[in-house]
Amino acid sequence: EDQWAPSDRLEVRRGLRTLAAGPRGTAWMPRLGVQYEVVPRVTLSLGAGRSAQAIHSLRDEESLAASLVAYDLLAGVPEEIGLTEAEDVVVGAAWSGARTSLRVDAYAKRFTRLPIAPTPDELLEAPVIVTEGFVEGEGGAHGFEIQGQHRLAKAEVTLSYSYLEATRTVEGRSYAPRFARRHTV
Repeated sequence: EDQWAPSDRLEVRRGLRTLAAGPRGTAWMPRLGVQYEVVPRVTLSLGAGRSAQAIHSLRDEESLAASLVAYDLLAGVPEEIGLTEAEDVVVGAAWSGARTSLRVDAYAKRFTRLPIAPTPDELLEAPVIVTEGFVEGEGGAHGFEIQGQHRLAKAEVTLSYSYLEATRTVEGRSYAPRFARRHTV
């Protein structure tokens, strides 16, 4: 990773990681972040990167009972699927006053080689833990977040709102995952 500040108002961070996961493959994961102070107290930012992972949860988030299980059981991504990879980009703006600050970020993320549990014929029959039969899928998410903070003497009040649209695609069929929350305050 490297950080470069060509001026007092511009900062650039860049980096490169690699993940070698044997038979699951190797992934190169570049990332870049740029922050620019437009005027005092107002900053614009842009970030992008690629990530990969060799493990996944055995908990089927589409199961109605999955919400009752507090812990994840993790296992290696099936070798035939390979490393799960994601690419994301985030664009943001921030303003900070003496006691108040506001931040807005918009983002988009794309997932490939997601191990997704097979869909049962009856939704109520979906098990919470799935150990085999995963199919390769794709996914995506985009949305925005707004966060405001205000300091009152020794206390701080924070209010945030986020909007999310998420999709999963398996064998040409797209759907919104059950765990996605469109609006969060």
